Amino acid sequence: MAVKTALAKLKRRGIFVDFVICPVCKSHRVVDLTTHFDILAIFQPAYYCLDCGWFGRIATIMTNRPEDDAVLKDLMRSFPALIERTDDDEV
Repeated sequence: MAVKTALAKLKRRGIFVDFVICPVCKSHRVVDLTTHFDILAIFQPAYYCLDCGWFGRIATIMTNRPEDDAVLKDLMRSFPALIERTDDDEV
């Protein structure tokens, strides 16, 4: 809840940010463990939660960016089949 409140305050000031959130305990105390080996190789960045000990390479991001942000538009263009799909579509 503290992160959500902080994001709302920053948004009112016109500052847009992204936070990595632990998918297990929802803590914002997540450390990026990326090394130069990860950057040079095919590995994604690694993350570690200081509160619950979760370790993973896929992070959950909490943001205060507006939905019409360019980053979201890029994601929508990358995955159009998933966005336009309805419940009536066959799998």
